[in-house]
Amino acid sequence: MLGSIAGRIVRYAHCPVLITSRDGGLGVLVAMDLSDPSLPALSRGVQEARSRGVPLVALHVVDSASTNFGSGVVAPFGAPAPFATVEFLEQLRSATKSALEAAMTRVGADGSAVVLAGPPAATIVSYAKEIGAGLVMLGTRGKTGLARILLGSVAETVVADAECSVLAVRLADTAA
Repeated sequence: MLGSIAGRIVRYAHCPVLITSRDGGLGVLVAMDLSDPSLPALSRGVQEARSRGVPLVALHVVDSASTNFGSGVVAPFGAPAPFATVEFLEQLRSATKSALEAAMTRVGADGSAVVLAGPPAATIVSYAKEIGAGLVMLGTRGKTGLARILLGSVAETVVADAECSVLAVRLADTAA
């Protein structure tokens, strides 16, 4: 229930946290949510990929639960809520990939932009394994209390489940 020590450090640390692994895979995978506060994680990923001389992959995961409009919710009069159409999902994926490529351009990143759909943490871990990443980088807001219970923590789950090293970069707090 308390989670791992590494997970708690990621949650509370005010600086980047590197969890190392013996896996010496190639490539740097930067998982990001496309918000402006997540750009520092992408910038650090660019630096890390260049210093290691390995490819960079920027990844955004569209949460599959959010692509079903009201999945599990019943519309008025007992009718099932509508689901996203194939066309809508393709438009969403295309627009998201364009936004990811624009973010990469903003920080001067060379590499691949990938958009996948699924549960974010599991999809990040699975894709990192699929491409043989040696390092996964992602931002964390360090949510605690009720926010963490309700929203979970992608960063903590990736730290716990990834077979490669993970660098969690604290995202800037934009709330005033």
